[in-house]
Amino acid sequence: MRSVYLDYAAATPLDARVQKVMNPFLAKEFGNPSSIHSYGVRAKKALEHARNSIATQLCVSPKEIVFTSGGTESNNMAILGIAHAYRVYGRDIIVSSTEHPSIIESCKYLEKQGFHVTYLSVNRSGAIDLDELKKALTPHTILISIVYAQNETGVIHPLRDISKILQRTKQQSSHHFPFFHTDASQAPGYCDLSIVRLGVDLMTLHAGKMYGPRGVGLLSVRSGIHIQPLLYGGGQQGALRAGTENVAGAVGFAKALEYAERMSVKETKRLTRLRDMMVARLQKSIPGIIINSIPEGLPTIIHVSLPTIDGEACVMYLDARGIAVSTGSACSSVARKQSHILEAMGLFPHEIKGSLRFSLGRATTHQDIDYTIETLKKVLTRLQP
Repeated sequence: MRSVYLDYAAATPLDARVQKVMNPFLAKEFGNPSSIHSYGVRAKKALEHARNSIATQLCVSPKEIVFTSGGTESNNMAILGIAHAYRVYGRDIIVSSTEHPSIIESCKYLEKQGFHVTYLSVNRSGAIDLDELKKALTPHTILISIVYAQNETGVIHPLRDISKILQRTKQQSSHHFPFFHTDASQAPGYCDLSIVRLGVDLMTLHAGKMYGPRGVGLLSVRSGIHIQPLLYGGGQQGALRAGTENVAGAVGFAKALEYAERMSVKETKRLTRLRDMMVARLQKSIPGIIINSIPEGLPTIIHVSLPTIDGEACVMYLDARGIAVSTGSACSSVARKQSHILEAMGLFPHEIKGSLRFSLGRATTHQDIDYTIETLKKVLTRLQP
């Protein structure tokens, strides 16, 4: 039985080249970067080298990079940190309705604290309306957060256009608000990451989404912006994020980002061809299938609906045949919930129930896609009512 992994949007394997540069800091070079002896000095040097490397690739100052435990912490730090630091200037926040739960739940918490949050609607493709964004802006808006590349549908939002709108808003006011944050966790290797060109103030990245180590992320915070910390302690990282830094994780993060950017052009072209081929094959082979993702989105994500079947059952049947994919339905051990992203896009309940996400990656081949489609056809004959 062939083994096919098509869930790269959920997790990517650790690149062997990344693991190689991390290994010394998992064993021999174990020093605390805050220590002043030689072990600590070497760890500090490696940490700062990683920070400098990432800053260069993002076109920011190394001082603007804050390492975290992952995308969730970075998003919480951005939303809650800005809200608490600037609440005296305003309590209005704008986010898209298709943000990651770490942003949505942070905003729900802030609403209980007296903040007003506007959740921008999206169209059937998952894209926001820039005119709606303009209308939602108020003199009290202190923060806007728009996901760069959506993890379920692959839609890419026009950050430069949003930035231009916000720049005009700032020019008409006496403050430097609103600040602009984006969760770019799915973007490395496929989208421009230059913070200067994008015009964002804060950016979230997660190494585990780019063939780097899990458990390490970052938040880039533009100089001059004050963030109220979530963690207090020894004052590491400019007192923005206390705690002994994950040196091995930071080293791996820098190398993973380096390879993602180096491989970007070639890999984007390759995956775009595979994605388009798979979409065409699915439309031809599966009667009634609905393609929810768009050609202009990420080259890695194909989101579909099979209205007459249960997506989760399909995932399990495919897994039994060696194929790993995911469903658009978000479930937890406490409650079964439909994806808020698909609901926001206006999909009908049966379309959400029958949703599947195929996410391609570096190891995906034509043969993988052939096997997946042929297997899916067989599975659907068993699941059809």
